[in-house]
Amino acid sequence: MACLRSRKYPAAQNSGTPVQYWLKICQADLLTCQMARRFTVMGNYGEEIQKAIAVQIKAEMAAKDWKQADLAKATGIVGSTLSRYLSPTAGRDIPLPVFVDIANALGLSIVELAQRAQRRLEGNNVQ
Repeated sequence: MACLRSRKYPAAQNSGTPVQYWLKICQADLLTCQMARRFTVMGNYGEEIQKAIAVQIKAEMAAKDWKQADLAKATGIVGSTLSRYLSPTAGRDIPLPVFVDIANALGLSIVELAQRAQRRLEGNNVQ
């Protein structure tokens, strides 16, 4: 989701609007494209959804009575790296393959996990 940060948008790129640019580079990744379109319109959406995803992952871990070490073991992610992904202050984006591994370890699809994070971001009731 690193492509969602506005500072990564190359201003000199002659590819039309920012939305057209993001759609062009994200065409193989539907989830990121949806987030990129919203980010372009909503300002800091990329950073906000990233935080909501981290919080939702923690909530899913709590529901399973898991610690970060349990999720690290289930995904094969080094514990310190996982900690940086889930830290609200570290600013480390979760790469899509890692997001897929985390969702699978939690027994969710990436769509389910992303939708729960989106509902959390919108302030709606989340499992």
